[in-house]
Amino acid sequence: MPVGIQVDFGGFGKEYALDHEMSDAPILVKFGGDLAANRKPRSRPQWQIGIQGAPANFALEEGAIATSGYTNRFIMHRGKKLSHILNPRTGWPVSLAPCSVSVGMPKCLQAGLIATLAILQGKKAEGFLKTQEVTHWVE
Repeated sequence: MPVGIQVDFGGFGKEYALDHEMSDAPILVKFGGDLAANRKPRSRPQWQIGIQGAPANFALEEGAIATSGYTNRFIMHRGKKLSHILNPRTGWPVSLAPCSVSVGMPKCLQAGLIATLAILQGKKAEGFLKTQEVTHWVE
C-alpha cells in the first residue's frame, strides 16, 4: 500500500462480529451504532428500537439494523463538516449524501453494506434504497 494509506476494518468488522457473537438466550446487542437481535425477547413481543431520523420506534423480533453516515463520524475541513465515507472514484468525501442511512435486514453485514452503498449514491441514496426493497430510514 502507498505510504499514508490505511485499511479500516471498522466499516464491516463490527457488523461481522454482531452476526457471529450470539447467545442461545434472546439477546439484543448494540455495537457502534449497529445492532442485532437473535430472537424476540421472552418478556415482550419485540425489541423496541429508537432509530435517529426515524419517525417512531421500530419493533424488531430478530435481525439487524446498521447505520451509515456522517452524523457521528466526520472530519472538519476548512470549517466544513465532511463525511468520513470516501467516494472510491475521487478519493474525496461523498458529497450530497444524506446525513445517515439506517437499514434493517436479517444480517448486520448485509444491512451495513446496503447502508454504506446508499451513502455512496449521494443524492440518489433514497432511490437506490427503494430499488433494494429493504426497510430503511434516511435522515
